[in-house]
Amino acid sequence: MSGNELQLSVFHHDDCKLLSQLDCLEFGIFKPEAVEQVDRRRLLERAVLYFDSIIAHTVLEIEKDRAREEADALAELELSAREEDLSAVRFRIYEDYAERFNKLIDPKVYLYLGHFQLLLHRFDDALSAYLKYEALCPADSTQNCAFLYGFGLCAFRFNAFHKTVRLFQQILYLQPWFPKAKELHIRLGYIYKLQHNFDRSLKHFRQALNDSSPSTFSRIEIRFHIAHLFEVCGKPKQASLEYRQLLDTEKNHAPAHIRHLCLRQLAWLHHTGACVAKGEGVPEKGLDVQWLQSALELDNTNGKTWYLLGRCQAALNRVQEAFAAYRSSIDKTEASADTWCSIGVLYQEQSQPMDALQAYFCAVQLDKCHVAAWANLGTLYESMQQYKEALKCYKNAVNADKNNELKPELRARLAILQQIVPRLPEKLLTGGAHVGGSPGAQLASGAAGLGNSGPGCGPITKLPTVDEAWSLPIPAELTQRQMQLMLQEAAANSGDSSLGGLRPEKHLSSILLATPLASILRKRTGRHHSSNSSDSQKVVSEGSMETNVKRPNREGSPVVAPLTVQQQQMLQTLQAQETSLSATHRHLLNQLQNQALRYHQHCQTQRRRGTAPESGSREFTQKSSSVLPASPATARTESETNDPLESGNPSGVVTGEEAVDLFPTDDTLPTVVGSPGADHLPEEDLAFLTDDLLAQLNRSEAAANLDLVEFALFANASSGSEQVRPSSESHNTEEKASNPRVEEKCSLGDGSDLLKPGNPGPMDCTEAINSPTSGTDALGSCRSSNSDPVDLYTYLTRPLFTPASATASLTVNMSSSQILNNIRGLGRSGGPWWPGIQPEGSPIPVQPAKPYPPPPKDRLLPPTPSVYLEGRKDAHSPELMRYCFSQPVVVIRGLAAALRLDLGLFSTKTLVEAHPDHRIEVRTQIPQPPDVNRDSQGRTVWFCESPRTVTTISKFAAYQARSFVEALREEKSASSVNSPNPTFAGQPSHTGISASSEHGPVPARKDSSCTTPDANLSSDPRTGHAAHPLRTPELLKAGVRTTAETPASDPNQKVSRGIKPKLIRFGTNCDLSDEKKWFPQLHELTKLPTFVRVVSAFNMLSHVGYPLLGMNTVQLYLKVPGCRTPGHQENNCFCAVNINIGPGDCEWFSVPEQYWGAIHDLCERNNVDYLTGSWWPHLETLYNEEIPVYRFIQRPGDLVWINAGTVHWVQAIGWCNNIAWNVGPMTARQYNMAVERYEFNRLRGVKSIVPMIHFSWQLAKNLKVSDPGLYELIKQTLLRTMVQSQLATDFVEKLGLPIKRHGKQPDDVAHSCHDCEIEVFNLLYVMAQDKKLVVRCLDCARRIDPSLRAFTILVEYSMHELADVYDDFKLQTQPLTAYPVGKN
Repeated sequence: MSGNELQLSVFHHDDCKLLSQLDCLEFGIFKPEAVEQVDRRRLLERAVLYFDSIIAHTVLEIEKDRAREEADALAELELSAREEDLSAVRFRIYEDYAERFNKLIDPKVYLYLGHFQLLLHRFDDALSAYLKYEALCPADSTQNCAFLYGFGLCAFRFNAFHKTVRLFQQILYLQPWFPKAKELHIRLGYIYKLQHNFDRSLKHFRQALNDSSPSTFSRIEIRFHIAHLFEVCGKPKQASLEYRQLLDTEKNHAPAHIRHLCLRQLAWLHHTGACVAKGEGVPEKGLDVQWLQSALELDNTNGKTWYLLGRCQAALNRVQEAFAAYRSSIDKTEASADTWCSIGVLYQEQSQPMDALQAYFCAVQLDKCHVAAWANLGTLYESMQQYKEALKCYKNAVNADKNNELKPELRARLAILQQIVPRLPEKLLTGGAHVGGSPGAQLASGAAGLGNSGPGCGPITKLPTVDEAWSLPIPAELTQRQMQLMLQEAAANSGDSSLGGLRPEKHLSSILLATPLASILRKRTGRHHSSNSSDSQKVVSEGSMETNVKRPNREGSPVVAPLTVQQQQMLQTLQAQETSLSATHRHLLNQLQNQALRYHQHCQTQRRRGTAPESGSREFTQKSSSVLPASPATARTESETNDPLESGNPSGVVTGEEAVDLFPTDDTLPTVVGSPGADHLPEEDLAFLTDDLLAQLNRSEAAANLDLVEFALFANASSGSEQVRPSSESHNTEEKASNPRVEEKCSLGDGSDLLKPGNPGPMDCTEAINSPTSGTDALGSCRSSNSDPVDLYTYLTRPLFTPASATASLTVNMSSSQILNNIRGLGRSGGPWWPGIQPEGSPIPVQPAKPYPPPPKDRLLPPTPSVYLEGRKDAHSPELMRYCFSQPVVVIRGLAAALRLDLGLFSTKTLVEAHPDHRIEVRTQIPQPPDVNRDSQGRTVWFCESPRTVTTISKFAAYQARSFVEALREEKSASSVNSPNPTFAGQPSHTGISASSEHGPVPARKDSSCTTPDANLSSDPRTGHAAHPLRTPELLKAGVRTTAETPASDPNQKVSRGIKPKLIRFGTNCDLSDEKKWFPQLHELTKLPTFVRVVSAFNMLSHVGYPLLGMNTVQLYLKVPGCRTPGHQENNCFCAVNINIGPGDCEWFSVPEQYWGAIHDLCERNNVDYLTGSWWPHLETLYNEEIPVYRFIQRPGDLVWINAGTVHWVQAIGWCNNIAWNVGPMTARQYNMAVERYEFNRLRGVKSIVPMIHFSWQLAKNLKVSDPGLYELIKQTLLRTMVQSQLATDFVEKLGLPIKRHGKQPDDVAHSCHDCEIEVFNLLYVMAQDKKLVVRCLDCARRIDPSLRAFTILVEYSMHELADVYDDFKLQTQPLTAYPVGKN
């Protein structure tokens, strides 16, 4: 046992105390690479090494016991001659010992390991430890906010953004006052920005902006990202205003990189004309160039700024300046496909086709799916009359187009070429003479007479074909610069910024035609190209640059070359920053180490043979031995190349076969709806210009997380990543190079010297002995004055006494005075206290699992519950109400006729006559069959596109009538041509399939020709949709044709003809709440049964006290065939009532409430937000997931009852109007579901439409409840909110702030927080903002101003008033009737 090993394993009391206080909340504050943090870093490394040794020792002991028991069991099995599966025996023993191992190691060890590894920026190890802790403690892990935060940071590091969002949401749900809430909001804002959810992104960025606590980003940087968010979400004017304000108002405080980015973004907005409104005139020319030049004065190392400067210079026809800017862009940044494509455009405009060709192929080699480069290549080949090659490029462009970048003209051009190319002679297909010494040069004379490609071009010469051009390597200079950039980013503070002093050249050949690296040629082709073949495909122009990289010797074994001086420096730098390297840099580090090891071994071999090493390499041999790790990775064999750049090349060469077969599809083009078009230049999605956000968020300083930066922020994956600026707190590079850090990994060996949990001792760890942290000096200031060592394992895993919460013991059986006396004064500490309205300690809300066992296959399309009414008595019977409450969905047939409702009051004509200027919301949609939902590419998706606009009833009525007339005209013309004997409504069906709703609808399978889903209805034999005798034949046929037969429902046909899809308008949310305006309509609805009325004592929503539009008020929907109401549950899971006014039908789909969790998971699988997104389920997916679906037709006059929590979606078959509202039955199930959804909404950051706290106090004041279950649920909500009010009041009084009486009127609305949108009850924290008074909750107010002195605090109820309401709300019991007892 050495003294160094003993020192490393000893922890004193102060060490243990400090380690027990360190957790992931220190991430970003503690910087392991900082000089002043070296003592704490060494302490953390020792603790990690100590815990690793404990785990390793336990694993070794368990493995010995397991191997012994397995051997005995197998021997016994062999002697007994029993027939038993050996694998089953081994697996059973393994499971037993795995469970035994989990009991030996306290789960807290993995939690602390995760925290310590995260603070050391060892994200892989931290994630592994966190996952182990979560597996061992699934219940505790969901309530431990420190664990959730650390786990979320690891998930964010590795781009697991969905998991990150869920973890951060759990933290904010459990602790709205979480100390690192600002960090959470910054990361959530970034993730939602990445997901194009701009509203949520802006919400979180603004919450971070309002938070006064320190964080990763300064206030100025957050303001910049808010401005950039406006830019990418299509609000350029607001973005430009924010940029200008940052440049003007924060000129003296904004750092240089922020001013650089603001100038760059302003210049690009000016260049694109996005911030200039119509009628404002032409923007000033050259202003964008001036701004970009000013930005480069602040930072001339940003390659993307140089690239945009080249774009702007090219637009001004400044060719030489544009070339110089593009060249600087290549010098400063990674190889960007956009840059090379823009260079190609410039050369093509200058009539230099060969240079343009090579630039375009540089672009597509870097990004195979670069649409603009493929399109420009097709145009280039077509101008050279090489139509066959042009056709290949156009096909690749179309197949690579996933974001509708191509213009319809190019697609039409492709269709023309597909028709004429097979008929053209071979002479025309091959085009003119081949350029240079290529294999096609002999054809020049045969094609010389085909004409010129443009002015000044001379005879058309043949370009290399696509197959030949793929063999052209990315230029060696470009590859070298890519590698140099990676080295510079790994050591941002070392080396100069120049990239070799390359002189600018006029022609691209000076860049493209340099001698390529042999390793690049071998990387992606997998085979060697002969030098003759390579030379035949290159044209070396005068003045082109030669690379000084040595080629490996192909005739013999590879030459073992020493590391150059630059590579030695880089190896030391990478080792010093090993904990913060990206995957790319770790790979480069391994390559450099392997090369150094191979040369070291080579030198030793030469010495054993008596041969001296090569001249000039002795110094390297000495240095290499000092930088090699103690346990290096397995060296590659001698047959592999010694070139360290071979595997590190981020681009590479693609063979001709890969080029032709990039997208192995047939000639059918993908569907494109509303293509915005594409210019010759690549379209810049400007989000990539600030993608260094991830590097700063992950706190990896100079060697910043490039594998995440390379992840494109939006759709522009080819744009590369922005060079990360070095942090001002980074320590000196020379100091890092002189003290390289070697990662301490314990070698287990035979385990004889490993530590045991209760017996700290030495360990066999060569790295620890040789590490700079070893020895007495490694302890630093961590040595305590107390010389007695402490067992760290015992100290950190000791049981801690957690005091019970005083508010957890409160029950609804206590009086208000007892409750208030128990908690009085507890709020003076400022929390924390339970934030929810459910009982304290309730688990985090989660979507329910799918019911088990699943229904049988024949019950996946259950019959829809239907009730046929014959008179008023049936409509008002209690049996009808009980039946509706017991079913997920009920169709009440003939309700309007039984109650003699005048549905004409809700017709479009009546509405227009009454109030033609009444505003309604309009949704624009694409008509599709009800069974499917496709995107613009023809792919089946769940996202249902439905953008929102606003109009008036009169304008929408005109559209509704016009669409009806057009459908009649189309039907009449189609009938006269194709159907001399059409089938009219009311005729018997000839399909042989007509199903009643009582027996279940026919499943809408792909091979099904009929979907008749209702009873007593004949079906149209052409469509299978149910017909109704009240509808005219033309109406039925036109409506069905629009939804199922028109070409608009077949996007493939639309694209092939280049026709834009037909769009329809859906008039929604027409508010009928104003009794003065709509008195006849609202009065007519009083004829309905009590349990479905809009206003009734039985309806809980009638007691809210103010209108909730669409819930306790009536809303009207005006539809044309194909209009869709996407899938959803009603707000807070309340019941819903929907009446079809007619004259057309609607088709409904619904799923029982027990399956909403399964549909929620399917929405997430399809990248749609279940709560706030617009989605249309795919029926086949639901059937495959064994989810039952009710499918039925709602005819005019039918009422559809949607029970609490039922998931449903609707599509109109014909022209019709619908009215709908929500109902809250006075049941415990309804109230409990509303509370659960209220909490689930709070977890997911979604505002609840029903303010459940205000709602519950209203119910307590207005109702006498006899249901014990409902009484206890309401009482629990009153209890929790009264306690929260008292605690908050105590805290405000402790601060010495006045509380002003605001009062609460019966019709006052409930308030919600301006920032987090949760409900604010009783105590309102008011602040003037933008000339308005806004309300915030206590937690958000404290983040803005911890002293709360910036707020005016208002109170709605005194605690005495709340206590009286609480005490007066009592359970009402029905008295029992007494009967006299007589004698027999």
